[in-house]
Amino acid sequence: MTLSSKLNDVLFLLGCPHCGREENKKGSWLKSARRFLCAGCGGETRVTYSDKIMLFEKHSRSNRGAT
Repeated sequence: MTLSSKLNDVLFLLGCPHCGREENKKGSWLKSARRFLCAGCGGETRVTYSDKIMLFEKHSRSNRGAT
């Protein structure tokens, strides 16, 4: 699966592994981001290409058949 531009405006929920705070980020942000800085604790988390693929696939699976 590729990082489809169809998901640029979709909000993805990212969770901080340090404090558990969750934050929404657009697909367009996610496609180019290399790290995620938590607004709560300031913790930094790497966002790998594998992480991105997993999030995009999860979104695609959850929306199959929905029209």
